[in-house]
Amino acid sequence: RVSESDKSVELEKTLSIATEQLEQDQVALKAMDRTISDIDSGLSERRGTSRALDQELSKLDVRLAEERSQLGFIESSAQGNYQIELQAIDWKSELWEAGIEFDKRVNLDQVDDPDQITAQAKQERKDPTQEDLAEMDRTDWSQVEAEVQELKGRITSMGPVNLDAIGEYTDLKERHDFLKKQSEDLWNSKNALVKTIDEINETSQSLFRDTFEQVKKNFAFTYEKLSGGGFADLQLIDSEDPLESGIEIIARPPGTRLKSVSLLSGGQRTMAAVALLFAIYMVRPSPFCVLDEIDAALDDANIGRFCETLQGFTSKSQFLIITHNKRTISNADTVFGVTMPEKGVSTLISMRFNKDSNSPDLVGLESR
Repeated sequence: RVSESDKSVELEKTLSIATEQLEQDQVALKAMDRTISDIDSGLSERRGTSRALDQELSKLDVRLAEERSQLGFIESSAQGNYQIELQAIDWKSELWEAGIEFDKRVNLDQVDDPDQITAQAKQERKDPTQEDLAEMDRTDWSQVEAEVQELKGRITSMGPVNLDAIGEYTDLKERHDFLKKQSEDLWNSKNALVKTIDEINETSQSLFRDTFEQVKKNFAFTYEKLSGGGFADLQLIDSEDPLESGIEIIARPPGTRLKSVSLLSGGQRTMAAVALLFAIYMVRPSPFCVLDEIDAALDDANIGRFCETLQGFTSKSQFLIITHNKRTISNADTVFGVTMPEKGVSTLISMRFNKDSNSPDLVGLESR
């Protein structure tokens, strides 16, 4: 015989049949949660790497801008010096051309008058030479020299120019773009997984609620039939999250008040467990079922209702009942028993009952 605690364990096993598919879905959901956690960890690492690359790119951008600015300043300064040198060369060229023009204008026929030649030469050379010299005199060469020295000093203070900065910037930018694309792929994968989990949760909740309502309705019907007019109900402890919620079993045998199944007597709990088992079988019958002394705590009236209800399920399921109750045995199709006709010798007896006859048919004997 089994204790009342064992019957409670049997009740819990019976409940697990209805939630077996749900537990499988929950295992799949937990696996997806772990996958999302791994994706989140990968995203965090890639975000850190991306931020470091962004900072390095920002530094390189600033450095590149500074070097370009310095190079631009050097080019503009060098261009200014080049223009000054060109202007000086132009002035010298103009002076040289003026001298050549003067030589062309000399009249060789007036060679006999040296004073006239000298005076004419002085007259022709005087105007261009004085204008050019006056123009050159107006240039502040000391200021130009100071500017040149200042530019040379600034070039020296700049130090060596990192010509590889542009190449480093290009490599880091390619790395940044690659990591950014991977990060976007991970986000898309995460969103797809979250969407799949939401769909599974929605489908699981819908299936669970439908099955729960059917079992709840059947449980009230079977308990009323087994107890002879009692009332029973199933309630979700947390209706907001049915997939994680526990189930409260409430029963009210005839003549008593409504209370939890844990407060019932052994026989009353047995009737509630059997009613729940049959309620589940009405939704999804099992091809085979073993009941171990389930009728031990029942009186004759309850055993009669139990056997009568059990007969309605024998067309879809095969029941193997371990019992010592003669009334339960009398309702079986086949009986297997062990007897000891002699001391130390046990005999296995099997009998198939013929419902149309008052006497059983002997199926076989086996001695040990």
